[in-house]
Amino acid sequence: MLKDGRHFSARLLALLAGLLVGGFLFHRFGFDHDNALLHGWQWYQSAVLLAAFALAALIPKASLITSLALAIAPTLLFCYEIVYLHPAESMWPVMLPMVFLFSFPAPIIGSTIATLLKRTRFPRALSSIALASALILGFLLPLLRKP
Repeated sequence: MLKDGRHFSARLLALLAGLLVGGFLFHRFGFDHDNALLHGWQWYQSAVLLAAFALAALIPKASLITSLALAIAPTLLFCYEIVYLHPAESMWPVMLPMVFLFSFPAPIIGSTIATLLKRTRFPRALSSIALASALILGFLLPLLRKP
């Protein structure tokens, strides 16, 4: 019974951490609403890859849930910002599938790397440094995406 409770709390923690970190990074990334331009998409993908690696290494029992939450968070945030707050935007039917499809590879790759490196017994501090790097990159994303 207690073991199931730990698995549930690990899954819940992974889901919340993935949604929060993924939503934060996508919100900080932003995009040009007027021209539908994606400046700095590579920086966002790098930050999500680092975050997925770190969260999958820190919460190994729920690495798949973490990567799925990191991948779904941009779609949820996009739906809230554009579809709900600005329904008159004409590009959202085109952009929504693009955001959904482009947000999946980096979290899946990052969590796969963490799963493969789990066998090598790398220091736990390395994953904390990767998560801190992803969040710092998230803070700097608006400065890095300027054309």
